[in-house]
Amino acid sequence: MTALDWYIYANSKLAEKYAFEADYDPEATAALRAAFEGFEANLTATYPGGFDFGNFTRRIGWELNNETMPLCLFRMKQCFPENFTHAFQSEYGNCYTFNSHHDEDSLSLQQTRPGAQQGLYILFDIQQAEYTELLSLNGALGVGIDFQIHSWYERPNVAQHGLGAGVGTAALVSMHQNELQNLAHPWGNCSNDRTLKHFPRYSRSGCEVECYLEKVLELCGCKPFSYPGNAVNCNPVDQVLCADPTIFKVASNFQKECGARCPEACQIIEYPPTVSYAPFPNYYMAQELASMYGTNANYASENLVGLSIYYKDLNNRLTKKNPAMTPSGLLSDIGGQLGLFIGMSTLTLMEFGEYIIFKIIQCCRKRKPKTSQSKGVANNVKVDESGM
Repeated sequence: MTALDWYIYANSKLAEKYAFEADYDPEATAALRAAFEGFEANLTATYPGGFDFGNFTRRIGWELNNETMPLCLFRMKQCFPENFTHAFQSEYGNCYTFNSHHDEDSLSLQQTRPGAQQGLYILFDIQQAEYTELLSLNGALGVGIDFQIHSWYERPNVAQHGLGAGVGTAALVSMHQNELQNLAHPWGNCSNDRTLKHFPRYSRSGCEVECYLEKVLELCGCKPFSYPGNAVNCNPVDQVLCADPTIFKVASNFQKECGARCPEACQIIEYPPTVSYAPFPNYYMAQELASMYGTNANYASENLVGLSIYYKDLNNRLTKKNPAMTPSGLLSDIGGQLGLFIGMSTLTLMEFGEYIIFKIIQCCRKRKPKTSQSKGVANNVKVDESGM
């Protein structure tokens, strides 16, 4: 970084720190803009065509190349920086996505068997001596790599979903695929027909980004450098004192601002990871790496990170939401209940009618006279008693 780079970087971080500590209060933000008026004027004078924070970050940020990634293997075959796609992250600057595609038909790198040797292995050299993080500027305290596993069509969000691997360690990350199928209207609120301007497939995270982007463009006339689109990137002052407060305000009232337009996707694919760590490198490998880099054995433990990501199995775990009652099921249920109760009522009425008719017939029927045989029996009983 040149002296000018340091000047821009330090003032940008200071403005960000003060604005964050003030919770993006409008009065504090206005005071900060006045305080950094000279800085903004110097930027305009130095960059008459406009200062682009994206180009600045791309130039001075960590770059993935053959030097910073001395080893890359996928399914035991060499991979290259060309297999990675660059993306900006506002919290981290330059990020790189492996196996990123613009449509499903172009998937070219797939793991066909489970296990670490069939997955991705990367050896990073993070070049710790080039770090510019300072505690006074709210810099990151760790040293290593932050990474995230996500679907190819989703925008990475390392700050929220990222995992870490420090220098001097080898991270083993096993994963499997989870698929969740949500219900559309009228049982749920997911939608299959929604499309996004800057992403190939709908996802809630992508919709949130586009919602934030619209609000920032409307109020600030520029966009954060890490957001997609062809709009002009905000300069450091506009980024910190306009774009960031706008995003903070929208996020604080998200349901009102973006909730209705950003429902859950009908299909959500996730890759829950299981991470374990081991010391890296071993003694003999440290000696070999020291001779390769022309440094001492401590260089590996202070700068190198090993990362292995692989499927532990190739099963897809599907969670599918089903409606408790469909329209046809509801009609069938109602019809069955009505049929049961109506049938029982008709049968009961028929039985009551049959009972009444039977009683009427019984009452109207003439009784037969008593026979003499019964009298004789009574006399005989009387004679027997008198004889005793």
